[in-house]
Amino acid sequence: DDAEAPSLKDSFASMRANMPFLIVLASILLMVCGTTIIGKTILYFFEYKIGDRNAGSQALMAFAAVGLVVIPFWTFVTLKTSKRFVWLAGSAVTSIALLTFLVNPASSTDMVIANYMFISFGAGAFAVTFWGMLPDTVEYGEWKSGARVEATIFGLVTFAQKAAVALSAVLLGIMLDMIGYQAGEAQTPETLSGLMLIIVFVPLTGIVASVAFMLFYPLSPQRHAEIVAALNSGKSAS
Repeated sequence: DDAEAPSLKDSFASMRANMPFLIVLASILLMVCGTTIIGKTILYFFEYKIGDRNAGSQALMAFAAVGLVVIPFWTFVTLKTSKRFVWLAGSAVTSIALLTFLVNPASSTDMVIANYMFISFGAGAFAVTFWGMLPDTVEYGEWKSGARVEATIFGLVTFAQKAAVALSAVLLGIMLDMIGYQAGEAQTPETLSGLMLIIVFVPLTGIVASVAFMLFYPLSPQRHAEIVAALNSGKSAS
């Protein structure tokens, strides 16, 4: 392709006009914040609610392993349905598993580990759709504005993802201070109640908010195929 690369100004103008990309970007940032808090609070749950930090390490390993194992399953579901559906389905599984901590606190270590495995099962859907949706939004942007800004989009999302992880860690520290958390000490009942609110409702808020954006994602498989066909034939919306 000998076409001249778009300027930075044109790239950002293209992204601003690319509604599917803006929806995916917002959904990714909210989802990353939610899942980061989940991962960073696992050890807190086991140390202060269960009283078994070693089991927390087992839960972290199980959490990571399930996240990898379920990728083929969610990939299959994506092929049979759509990326948007998989995002919503994964969010539903993750949200229900988070809420289970409230209706069934599960003092059994094995039950808590199993619950975190279900959370990871749902969150595995994001690993499939996260990077899968971005190329679709690149093609939509090219069709909409005539400018293909693939490198800028992926660069921006990678930066935003890392920033969201860092921001989540900072927010978690602030929230732990707010509930009176003291590292390595027995926590008060009020602090433990606050900890459960952080463990459940903070990530749940991020995930539900990502769903609210994703409900408006317009690129079905059929619509994306039409856009690709239009691009291949040299047509565009502009």
